[in-house]
Amino acid sequence: MSTRAMRSAATFAIAASRARALWRLAILLIAGSALAGAAIQLIDPATRRIAANVLFTALVAITLAYANGDAARTDPFAAVEEAAPLFGRQRARANAVFPAAVVVGCAAAQYIWPISHASTFPWEAFVVNAAAALTALPIALSVPLRSRRNGVLYAIFALAAALLCASFGCAVGNSTQSDLAAVLASIGVAIMIGVLALRQYGEALARYDPLPRTT
Repeated sequence: MSTRAMRSAATFAIAASRARALWRLAILLIAGSALAGAAIQLIDPATRRIAANVLFTALVAITLAYANGDAARTDPFAAVEEAAPLFGRQRARANAVFPAAVVVGCAAAQYIWPISHASTFPWEAFVVNAAAALTALPIALSVPLRSRRNGVLYAIFALAAALLCASFGCAVGNSTQSDLAAVLASIGVAIMIGVLALRQYGEALARYDPLPRTT
């Protein structure tokens, strides 16, 4: 088996392990997101609804990240994860696969009620919300690895990053009068912050050097 195939298999195994450990929580979070989305529709104006959706989804991301970290420590499969042929950043991506899918699902669930009572899908609000959640998640993944005080700070950073992502996207959309510009701006912020946060998370996971020492 090639190195690339081995790494792909290890990534899939870690993601599947997280799914087995967290699927019940994932269902609860998605159901709760649907209920929260219905309640948030009572908020006016639309900008406050978007902010409320973003804050709720960011809190979901933090909750899921903490549970993900707990699963990484207690899952029987975790005993062999460090032996996987993955660098820290690759383990970080593997750990983020299932939580990322869940937070996107939660972001979508928040619009079940609006869709059922309207003829159009608010796709731009959904994408901004999903991008904000995916901005918060990589930062939140580091929460279980930190001390209690630093963990709280990381959670605050995750919430702030989600609001920054959504606010910047909405500001660009309002200035250009373009929903597409808002979506692209939010995605751009999510990519920039997400890549840096995931890299830092990977460095925290890198408890061993997978390369042989030469000295």
